Amino acid sequence: LLTAKRAERQAAMAGGSVLVRPDQRGVQPFFADGRYVTPQFFAMFGVPFVRGQGWSQADNEARARVVVLSQRLARKLFGDADAMGKTVRLGETDFRVIGVTGHWDPQPKFYADGSSSAFARPDQYFLPLTTSLDLKLAVDSTDTWIDGGADRSGPSTSWLQVWVQLANVAQADACLDQCGLERKR
Repeated sequence: LLTAKRAERQAAMAGGSVLVRPDQRGVQPFFADGRYVTPQFFAMFGVPFVRGQGWSQADNEARARVVVLSQRLARKLFGDADAMGKTVRLGETDFRVIGVTGHWDPQPKFYADGSSSAFARPDQYFLPLTTSLDLKLAVDSTDTWIDGGADRSGPSTSWLQVWVQLANVAQADACLDQCGLERKR
């Protein structure tokens, strides 16, 4: 679905929790919940920005070490200082802040994995999905069947949520045809 590019927009995502390691004295490391997403996620879901923006497809393909923070997390880490261009250590990796989101807290959290809490707190960060794969970051939900293994690349494992934004029924039919799927009428 992502590579077919038959839709107005397409996005894939997974939720995860990372250890945030603040540089400030006296601030202990803590876990933050967020999303690993593809570039069109922000436009598809109308995520508002107070500063900066999401990453480009080129950044995604380059597995850029960039992050978009929620305004709440940016304030927790940097106070009133501008977070743009600053470095945030998530897990064992440094990320450059390229955007800060405004308030975005859809309830229920319709875009997230159905096994996660529908009324959970808002996502605190967004990382490129490709980068999360390179760094082998843990995901919140991995559903397996048949072999019960935890290998994300296995044919019996589901861990991504994939969305497409379609303009009309004809575009939906073309998208489904390209993917070898059939629309239920």
